[in-house]
Amino acid sequence: MALNGLIFDQRNNDSKNWRRILHAILGDGIIRGCDITFTAHSIMVGDGQFILSGGVIANDGAETISVTPTLTDGYVRLKCRIDLTQEAQETGPGPVEWLTEFSTTTTFPALTQEDINGTGSIYEGEVAVLQIVSGNITDVTRQMGPSEIDAELFGGNAPEYYATQDDVVVSDASLPTQPNIDFTTNYVKKFKNLVFVDYAARYSSGDGILNDSVIGVLPAGFRPADQRTVSAVGMAADRATLYLIDLVIGTDGRITVNFPDATYKCRWVKSNFWFPTV
Repeated sequence: MALNGLIFDQRNNDSKNWRRILHAILGDGIIRGCDITFTAHSIMVGDGQFILSGGVIANDGAETISVTPTLTDGYVRLKCRIDLTQEAQETGPGPVEWLTEFSTTTTFPALTQEDINGTGSIYEGEVAVLQIVSGNITDVTRQMGPSEIDAELFGGNAPEYYATQDDVVVSDASLPTQPNIDFTTNYVKKFKNLVFVDYAARYSSGDGILNDSVIGVLPAGFRPADQRTVSAVGMAADRATLYLIDLVIGTDGRITVNFPDATYKCRWVKSNFWFPTV
């Protein structure tokens, strides 16, 4: 029988079933707590929980891991290993353990990360790397970050959509000046690899119109990865006639207007658009 109701009454679910589910939702990292502190020859991991390949690991109360450096100056890495070849236990660490290793640089051998939710048995996660000076631990160089949900997978939006305010770093730019065209109401902003443009162009000299020539150039670093066509609204000189037109944004940043026919004579063009940049 292939079909199997897994999470239901009267069903016995082993840990692998739950690890598979959690691994699809949460990446490796801290769920709560697990603050890292140290003394000259020990590393302390605070009370908390973390997750490795879907396996939730609790550190019940602060735990101290003794460190005996094998070098005078360098780094020590604290990692947690899941070893499913170890006998399962109702209490205690069971198949998980702390391990330390040393390196003269912050680069360490690759972690063993087998598919423990398939046929593998060993999975390691880096918990922290600390610096050693004159045989003593002196600083935390890096440590495990928080476990995160794949926002794009589960929320239907790009990860940037879910960023907190503290994560938002926006770069601003403006369109270079161009003869007879006013860009004063434009803004160009970049958040990570996304560029947002509030575009407005007005022919500012005499009775001229915006034709099929270039009507703006986005600065370097704010250009699309591939050519984009976006909708825009055009307004004639009489300020009464409106047109729906297309703007073409090239990978070189050049913005051109695509008029359906020669009867479209726009003096103003307005659009809002965004795109991923290179």
